[in-house]
Amino acid sequence: MKSTFLNVAFRIILLGLTYTFLIQNEVFSQSRNFIWGINGHAVSKRSPYGNSLQLQLQQLKQIGFTYYRNDILVDKLGNVSGKERFEELLKSASRYKIKILPMIYDSWNAQRSDQENYDLGFMIGYNFTKKYFQYFSAIEIGNEKDEIVIDKSINNRFGRTADGQLPSHFNTKLINSLAASLKGMANGIHKANKNTKVIISCSNHPRWGYFEALKRNNVNFDIVGVHWYTSSGPITNIYGENGIKMFSQFKKPIWITEINRKGGSYGESGTDTEASALLSLVDEIYPYKNVQAFFIYELYDSPAEKSKGSLEGYFGIFESPKIKKEATEQLRIAIKNKSKLYKN
Repeated sequence: MKSTFLNVAFRIILLGLTYTFLIQNEVFSQSRNFIWGINGHAVSKRSPYGNSLQLQLQQLKQIGFTYYRNDILVDKLGNVSGKERFEELLKSASRYKIKILPMIYDSWNAQRSDQENYDLGFMIGYNFTKKYFQYFSAIEIGNEKDEIVIDKSINNRFGRTADGQLPSHFNTKLINSLAASLKGMANGIHKANKNTKVIISCSNHPRWGYFEALKRNNVNFDIVGVHWYTSSGPITNIYGENGIKMFSQFKKPIWITEINRKGGSYGESGTDTEASALLSLVDEIYPYKNVQAFFIYELYDSPAEKSKGSLEGYFGIFESPKIKKEATEQLRIAIKNKSKLYKN
């Protein structure tokens, strides 16, 4: 009896220590409100997104997505290009209880002064948000601008072209100029509505140094946006570093606002498929409680990109609006199971 009691006690202690380790290392969270999202081009109507908005939203709803990220082109006053289509999307999405994550393009120009870039950025951020804030919890700005300001003449510690792990990997003049524009946009958004969160995203690289550079320039963003494709390897093991933990150093939530297999469904073979890659990425990233969102790129394949011979044409989880891929059903099941597992 005594031996049995000691064995049980030992197992309870071991279980407790394991649980504590997982929590302290941000590896597991019992309950959370996780965002499942997908990218599309419903407003720009890039083929084949010119079809029914209702169909797109129905497909999102059926799979389990609650957010739809769309690129939004605005002018220097923050007015939306394709305003009627955009407002139709907002109203329709609201009926389906799907939130829109707008990625608004900036008007940064390195030839302008920092003050001019700031003022223009502020006007765009303020005017856009003032008009539409009731539809959004967050707005993304500065889409992959790190690609423009990285200094490719610098090598990293492995002798490769600088990848953005340090602020010094970026061109000082360009990053300061860009920061003025993004600072203006972020301040304008917050001024129009203090509750709207600002996301700034980096491209498919380990570029936590980009966020540090923006932080040093007093850019007030709320969420670290990360884009990740399997071409860059496992996000939890980049040059021996855990990318999730490195992006977490800014004490801000992380939203993965673009993610997929390299080339989407192009060149699938055996178990190397878009569906299996996406499921592996979900399993790799989902346990980290500071990662709050997972946006797949994208809803439909792009015929235009395919015609150019670009791999970007194959990123859809639908081949066309009416033709599913293997990933379509696999993701529906995965989202359902994950949501059930972590439900309060």
